[in-house]
Amino acid sequence: MKAIALLGGPKEEWPQNLADKIKLAQKKGALIMASDRGSLFLLELGIVPDVALGDYDSLTNHERQLVERKVKDMRYSNPIKDFTDSEMLYYAAFID
Repeated sequence: MKAIALLGGPKEEWPQNLADKIKLAQKKGALIMASDRGSLFLLELGIVPDVALGDYDSLTNHERQLVERKVKDMRYSNPIKDFTDSEMLYYAAFID
């Protein structure tokens, strides 16, 4: 199965037509994953990720609650950890 992951980062550095590319991949059956603020970015693009993972320390309580209402598979990490949220997302995509 193909997986697409959105990690966040400055929006001005995103590829053109990012939302269209992700929506097309989703229609073709790709697993859409996001870490931390990336999950909110996807929702802002009109895309509900299949999996969201992170400690969500970059989100306000309101933003986190919005993500929790929309995403069915929310995975929480401890803010004090040896791996970044992005590394944990890749681990979940390839190992879990």
